[in-house]
Amino acid sequence: HTRSFHVTGVQTCALPILTYYPTMQTHTAPTLPFKAAIRLTTEKPALIKSPALEAHVSTNLLAVYDHTSTTNQQLKLTGSIDIEDGYLKFLENKLFIDYGKIQFMTCKPEDAIIDLIAKNRINKYTITLQASGSLRKNSLVLESTPELTEEQILSLLLAGSENSTLQSDRSEEHTSELQ
Repeated sequence: HTRSFHVTGVQTCALPILTYYPTMQTHTAPTLPFKAAIRLTTEKPALIKSPALEAHVSTNLLAVYDHTSTTNQQLKLTGSIDIEDGYLKFLENKLFIDYGKIQFMTCKPEDAIIDLIAKNRINKYTITLQASGSLRKNSLVLESTPELTEEQILSLLLAGSENSTLQSDRSEEHTSELQ
C-alpha cells in the first residue's frame, strides 16, 4: 500500500504503510521488505547556509529506497538542485553565483554532476570560477578579466594582490644572492 501526504516545504511524499511492532526488543532495524519513494520539490526557493555557501535553491528530487530483495538495498537519488542565487566562499573571497545546477542520475546516484559559474570583482579584476563534471571527475577553472595567469589569480585571491608570489623558493633566491 502507498499513502500520499503533504509536508510543509514539500509538495507530496509517497511512503509505504509500515507496521511498527513495539514489542520487538532489537537494536537493529527490522528486515521487513519495503520500498519507499520520496519526492522533494520546493514550491519556492529554499535558503541554504553554511560557512562556505549561502544560496537560494530549488529542488526536484526523487529518493527511492528499495529493501525488497537482498541484492538491491540502496538509496537511489534522481533529479536536480538549481542554485538560483547566492555566493560561495573560495579562499575567503565571496564569489557570487551566476549559474548553478547539481544533477543526480540513476546510473550514478553517488556521483552527482555539477555545473557552477561564480564571479566577483577583486581590485580591478573580475574573477570567474567555473566548476563542472562529476564529484569524482571534476574540473575547476579560474579566469580573470583583464587576463591574469592562474598563479596571479590565486595570488589575488589569497593575498589581495596579483603581484604576490606563491613560490616558496623566494627566500632561497634571497639566500643565494647573499652568498
